[in-house]
Amino acid sequence: MNPSAKPVAPAVTRPSSEPMLSGAANPWVALGPAPVRAGETLSSPAPVAGRVTSLALSGGTLYAGTAGGGVWSTTDNGAHWHALSDSLPSSAIGCLAVDPSNPATIYAGTGEMNFSYDSYFGRGILKTTNSGKTWSVIGASFFTGHYISSIVIDPNHPNTLYVSDDAGVYRSQDGGFTWTKVLDPSNFPVVGLVMSPTDSATVYALVGLGGIYKTTDSGQVWTLLTGGLPTKGFGVMSLAVNPANSQQLYASFAQDAALGHDLLGMYTSSDGGATWSLLPNVPPYFDRSYSYGGPPGKSGQGQYDNVLAVDPANPAHIFAGGITLVESSNGGAHWINLATPGQTGFAVALHPDQHALLFDAKGDLFVGNDGGVWEMTAAGVWKDISGNLNITQFYPGLSVSPYGSLAGGTQDNGTVQYQGAPAWAQLIGGDGGFTALDPAQPQTQYTEYIHGGVLFRSKNGGVSFTSGSPNYKDQQAIGLPMPLAVSRAHPSDLWLGADRVYKSTDRGASWTAVSPVFPAPSGSRGDPLTALTQAQSGSILYAGTLAGRLFASFDAGKTWTNITPAYADPAASVTSITPNPANPRQITVTYGGYDYPANAVHVLVTPDAANARPAWQNVTGNLPLSPVDSSLALGDQIYVGTDQGVYTAARGSANWTLYGQLLPHTPVVSLAASGSGRLIAATHGRGVWETASPVPDALAASTGTMWLRSGQSAALRVYSQGVDVTRYASWTASNGHSVRIARASTAPHAASVGTAVQVVALQPGSSVLTATYDGAMTQIGVTVQPIAPGPQATILESTPAIPLHHIAVQISHKTAYLPISAVASVLQQLGLNNSWSVRTHSWVISDQSLALPPTAAPLRGAEPGLGATVYINGAVAATGLPILQAGGPTRPSEHQPSKSQSSIAAVTSTATATATATAPGSIPAQYIAIWYVDRLLTRFGLHSSWSVNRGTHTYVWTVAPGPAVSDPVASRHPIPAHSASGQL
Repeated sequence: MNPSAKPVAPAVTRPSSEPMLSGAANPWVALGPAPVRAGETLSSPAPVAGRVTSLALSGGTLYAGTAGGGVWSTTDNGAHWHALSDSLPSSAIGCLAVDPSNPATIYAGTGEMNFSYDSYFGRGILKTTNSGKTWSVIGASFFTGHYISSIVIDPNHPNTLYVSDDAGVYRSQDGGFTWTKVLDPSNFPVVGLVMSPTDSATVYALVGLGGIYKTTDSGQVWTLLTGGLPTKGFGVMSLAVNPANSQQLYASFAQDAALGHDLLGMYTSSDGGATWSLLPNVPPYFDRSYSYGGPPGKSGQGQYDNVLAVDPANPAHIFAGGITLVESSNGGAHWINLATPGQTGFAVALHPDQHALLFDAKGDLFVGNDGGVWEMTAAGVWKDISGNLNITQFYPGLSVSPYGSLAGGTQDNGTVQYQGAPAWAQLIGGDGGFTALDPAQPQTQYTEYIHGGVLFRSKNGGVSFTSGSPNYKDQQAIGLPMPLAVSRAHPSDLWLGADRVYKSTDRGASWTAVSPVFPAPSGSRGDPLTALTQAQSGSILYAGTLAGRLFASFDAGKTWTNITPAYADPAASVTSITPNPANPRQITVTYGGYDYPANAVHVLVTPDAANARPAWQNVTGNLPLSPVDSSLALGDQIYVGTDQGVYTAARGSANWTLYGQLLPHTPVVSLAASGSGRLIAATHGRGVWETASPVPDALAASTGTMWLRSGQSAALRVYSQGVDVTRYASWTASNGHSVRIARASTAPHAASVGTAVQVVALQPGSSVLTATYDGAMTQIGVTVQPIAPGPQATILESTPAIPLHHIAVQISHKTAYLPISAVASVLQQLGLNNSWSVRTHSWVISDQSLALPPTAAPLRGAEPGLGATVYINGAVAATGLPILQAGGPTRPSEHQPSKSQSSIAAVTSTATATATATAPGSIPAQYIAIWYVDRLLTRFGLHSSWSVNRGTHTYVWTVAPGPAVSDPVASRHPIPAHSASGQL
């Protein structure tokens, strides 16, 4: 996104009725990533964090300004970072400045001028006079809605400040209380300011598309510098002054958009900018093909990452940052590439996209980029000092697995996965988008690479991915990212919103367009889709666009209707569409985006979207003036994610309350219920957070009113953390109505939906059924009427079931051995398919849809020793796994694990606890409920082996303690003690 120059915006005024605090006893807790381990760099993997836009030094304290995570500080060189501005109006930091006369006074300009899709607008300048302990907001009336690129302070007159933004240059002479515009660049953005180190009246202003301007009288008169500089074909530029000789300047010009944003040229001046000469040997460090082997041609990023710095201890030592980082030790005559393998002088595994370069007095260099903060000492030693920075920018589309893990796509840090610790794993690199999970086969996962609309699918829980994208009709009209939805009624069906709506009926293997292109209001090209929702009924679809329009289909995509509400905010996009689970034609729609909200209409509700002219109600109410980026329905409440926190209201109400405490003020782009009593919020700048859910969701059920003939049976289902536990629940009914339990089928259910059902027989009248399982209760309303014979009973809304056999054994220790010989026999006898995931440290067991052919046995090589091979549907998934017999030694005397074995955990095969479960004769072997093992292993670090007695239907597993596992989730959500006994 390239922010255009805007008129001076009015001051933000709060609504007259402030939202009250709801859920005050529910603090939000950070889940990370802090950091993303083995994240993306220009070379070998390294820990990464998120986008750092600016750096500043004050004494022994290093400050970092981030794209969406606010201001941070460290006093121990990055070992520990501290968030300083979580409760302030904006977390989008464009620049930092320290008062030279008072190191405790720091300014942070909000609004990030990096010209990216997700560069967020600002709300003024943050100022602290006590090193970040407390802050005030100044200049809000001038800078709200703008993007601040630089703040410079006159060292001789510390109350004199210069600020550049997307509309010009401003000066304050009273510490920021009042402002005067001193340079109006005719609607061009001012991308930076540089003050002479020897004359504070001399300031350079870098005007994008306009050139470099200079004043020598504190901003009274400005002169455009030419004298050898380019006069056309350029966009953004950077400037550095030699600290030892203020007349020596370096300027780097990036090409304009038409030429591809590559390097136009680097120039030097020895007379304060009067004349310039071109440096002939500067490498194309903005170019993707030079930096990491990307596409050749128009592939630069000079508008996004363009920085220069001169070493104060050695003026001939220069660094230039673009995608990669290049260094010259002789004043720009020759350069080496520091961050890209294969290039001369490769030295460090930097993350791509450099935004900040800062030297300290002794010559140490600090680098801020899309992955955090790095340091190069004066001796040439590199360090990753991102430490615990929790600043990852998530995109919409966080997904939650029934086993407690989370997955989400992030800005330039890939698709990442939470597995119970602050350090997250990266599944795929690049810019991740929406993620989704197959509710019938949780090992089937989806994610995106947002540039070009590439969709990826994994069949093995994220171990490996294959691409399978539609053949887009209009590649230029694909949103960033693309909304993705898995069908609730048929999990093999996927819906994808790009230039139009696409559908797959085979889990992404093939795609068909099911909507027309939605032309942009200008009619020039398609309007990219930004939100896509399928109602639980299956046939109702809603799609929202970048231009804020809304479309609906009530026949599974065959026909579409424009149901766009009449609202007056042209800068907002549709960010979420949430149907009422009990009435899918009643929807809540939210509007947001990365631009300044021009008005206060950001949440709307219609009671009937199928009406020929839907009636819309503005329920923005007392929400803060902020984009609304996400929504979630829980019970009768709606929860929305804003830049200022999560708010809740009754469905259709405009009376909002702030939910929970301590959530940073940064865009909340995804809201999700975990299925275990937690509410999850993914942010675009401060990672992922959780708090206690206001609605107990440990047990959920089919909901709605069922209209039955007298004596008719109805199918009800109950779920615990995504697993169908219907027949294990106990039932009671009000009004004395009878309840009986039956099973719909005794055949192996494979990976189907709604496998275990509860059948009830009721008399006419209204009744409330209560299901109890594992200490949790849920209620289902049923109305029985003596009506004429007709169609069978209908469940208005039904949650898809998860097959009982799914289990992910999470193992976190990194020594070698797993006794899987005992597991192999029981899996094969039960007809279960299985796979071992080295990358996620999990053993996944799932139902076998068809009988395994002889060439596709679940496990081969199950003799003692090395060499076991795991097959998934006949294909080799892992080889060389070590095998021990049950009762054998805990470790072989000699063994060197290979790479494929390095993540397999050591387990003793000596039983410390034995759990025996006898399945009743009426329940076949295929229905053994082994999810209990999952609950043991994932929460308490236990591992298991199996044995089976087919004659008595008795299944025994032996549980032994594994290595100690630090699991903050387990400590907050203990498993009931009886779960460890193996009762079914």
